[in-house]
Order: sequence, then structure tokens, then C-alpha cells
Amino acid sequence: QYLSIVGDYESDTQPSLHAVIIGIDGYKDQKLNLTFAEADASLFGTTLYKHTKDIFKNVNIHYLRKEQGTTKEAIINVLKSLQKISPNDFFVFYCASHGVIINEIFYIFSSDVVSTAENSLKIHAINHLELLELFKRIPTANKLLLFDTCHSGLINSQISKQLFEHSQKKMNITSISAAQAQQTAMEGYADGHGVFTYVLSDALEG
Repeated sequence: QYLSIVGDYESDTQPSLHAVIIGIDGYKDQKLNLTFAEADASLFGTTLYKHTKDIFKNVNIHYLRKEQGTTKEAIINVLKSLQKISPNDFFVFYCASHGVIINEIFYIFSSDVVSTAENSLKIHAINHLELLELFKRIPTANKLLLFDTCHSGLINSQISKQLFEHSQKKMNITSISAAQAQQTAMEGYADGHGVFTYVLSDALEG
């Protein structure tokens, strides 16, 4: 006995682009405040949209820039909201903030960071293992990860390597950091922007 099933539909194969773009100037510990991170996020997001809007079916950019929108909870919630995108889509993550390595764990500072002490960062910052799990659950294999923070070389290598090893199929992962693990990132390079984002956006402009 056989059962015949016929599907009469057209597959929607044109991908969308989903971008999470974070720029954090203000922190609960005001001694940590930056000057150009929000401007960097705006520049990169605007440039990205300009050069992708005619390529993808939809370009969905999630800007996280103001203090209340850049808490650890807010960042995690936005990344969780992308867990149902199509495997055919593309994902871009960009973050301009502080970054630090403590005991071989890299932390990205969210706006609710109140201290640079390790115990505080474990609560209020986002470490690279947490980011890795969030990125794993975004189903597309097409991921571009951009880290405009100090010491971001560690997160760059660890996340891209583990995402690739986690997948059973070919993944298109590009991960770029503003600094090696032992380096700081330069803020205020030109036109009120950090060197990493200024050069990156300039390259996208051709």
C-alpha cells in the first residue's frame, strides 16, 4: 500500500539579511564611558544597509545603541529572537564596546557593567562561551562576526573555530576583530570613528 503526497508550492529561496549592531558609549560605571562606539555602530549599520538592500529580499537591522537597550538581557533577547530565521538567510553581528580577557575568558561589556572585577563581569558582561551558544542557535550557516573591542582576537578565533567544528555541514563563517588578544583597539581615529569601523565601512564603500 502506497501513499502519494504532492506538494504544489514555490520555494522561497531568496535570502534575507539579519544584522545585530551594537554600539555602547554609556555604562553604569561611568568611568568606562566611550565616545565613538554609538557613532561607529551607526556608520557601519548605514553602510551595510546601503550596500545590501538591493541584494537581499529583506534587510533587518537591529540597532542596540542607547544605555537601556544595550544591557546584557537586551542583547541576549535580540540574539534569541533570531533563532527562527531561515537557514538560507545571512547573519551579521557587530559590536563596538569594551572587551577584556580574564582567566582565558573574553568578556564583552554591556551597558549594565558596574565594575571590571571578575565576579561582577560574570554577572553583567557577556562572555565568549555565552555568545558561542547564542550564535550556534541561529540556524543559518552564513555568519559574519565583527568585534570592535580591545583584546577581541581571542573571541574572534575561539568562536569562529568552534562554530565551524560544531557544524556537520559547510559553514560560511567570517570573523574579524579590531585587535589581537593582547592588543587594545583605537578609538577616535578619523571623523569621530574608531580605526576598525572607519576602515571597514570605507572598504564597503569600495
